[in-house]
Amino acid sequence: AIRATEILKLKGVKNILVANTGDILNSDRRLDEYMNMATNRMNAAMLAVSLIEQFLLDLNRNFNITYAQVSGNESRVKDEPGQTDVILTDNYDMLVFNILKKTLKTARGIAFLDGDIAEKVVRMFDKNVLVTHGEQFSEARTARDVQEVKGKYAQYGIPIDFIICGHIHTALVHDHWARSGSMV
Repeated sequence: AIRATEILKLKGVKNILVANTGDILNSDRRLDEYMNMATNRMNAAMLAVSLIEQFLLDLNRNFNITYAQVSGNESRVKDEPGQTDVILTDNYDMLVFNILKKTLKTARGIAFLDGDIAEKVVRMFDKNVLVTHGEQFSEARTARDVQEVKGKYAQYGIPIDFIICGHIHTALVHDHWARSGSMV
């Protein structure tokens, strides 16, 4: 937050989008994941709430924040890999989002975007930014996969200018999309 604030203040930025692409917690479906956990997932979720809340409050001292979040696959409570709203919301990412939204509801200058938990189109500065977890993108073919997703939205008259995703857990920034890293 300190470094981002320095850079954003130099550029005269007033409003920022904080896009959380999911996978806030790691899965515990496989034995090696379970054995290497520092704590159980409920404690980890509460730690994540605390860290993200402090991050948002630190940024909010200087900026208006729009917070958009989607659910990832690692944070699912159950093993079911489906994509329905019921399955996607049974997720620690959703728990963290809802606790943050409740605890920061009186914070001036922080807005939480509700809506589709799988994908959110955020309109900022006359641009449409798609926030998605990114399970539909392969590491080897991301540029092609991005064009397919843009085409899907274009057929409904929604041009996508930039895509922010996660899923692969390593950061990469491109001209038309960015992939975030992961706290896990």
